[in-house]
Amino acid sequence: MANTSSTTTQFASGNGVGLLKCPHPECGHYNTIITKVHCRMHHQMEREELFALYGQPTRIHLNYGNLK
Repeated sequence: MANTSSTTTQFASGNGVGLLKCPHPECGHYNTIITKVHCRMHHQMEREELFALYGQPTRIHLNYGNLK
């Protein structure tokens, strides 16, 4: 899994569920982990290569308590 200490918070609204956004600029993939399989299948590179080229995934915080 990505080193979460170096990820940046894009949106935080309190306690909730967090997701990671794939750092590839043309990818809209969000998940709890950016898997090696995702990187290989969708970007034809290893996860370490993807992160070295585009940076670490961005952590997105979701607060389901605010949804009505």
